[in-house]
Amino acid sequence: MKEKKDKKPVVLTALQQRFVDAYDGNLKRTAERAGITYGYARRLVAKSHIREAIQKRQDEIRLDDIADRAERQRFWTSVMRDSKTAMKYRLQASFILGRSEGDFWETEKFETGKPLSCIVEYRDP
Repeated sequence: MKEKKDKKPVVLTALQQRFVDAYDGNLKRTAERAGITYGYARRLVAKSHIREAIQKRQDEIRLDDIADRAERQRFWTSVMRDSKTAMKYRLQASFILGRSEGDFWETEKFETGKPLSCIVEYRDP
């Protein structure tokens, strides 16, 4: 059995990096922005190390662009506490904050005495 060698990090050329930075999912537009031909862009995107670099860059962009739960909650809290903001927006922020914390969930527990398979009726389409 052959053992796999550890992959060495592949260093992108300046042209490849420009392609990765310009990549937006549309190869024609990406090729134009990177200053390369469409055919070369197709060859580049077929290479695994280029695809990995694109994926890594997109993951980094997503992390920066999308607010996480804590950031949204801090925002809603700041709106709720801001006395200069109209009351209807403060109330709405408090409601959204409460929903994000699960404050308004109601659960009901009931006993049937029967197994679940007897309660759920299965029908074939």
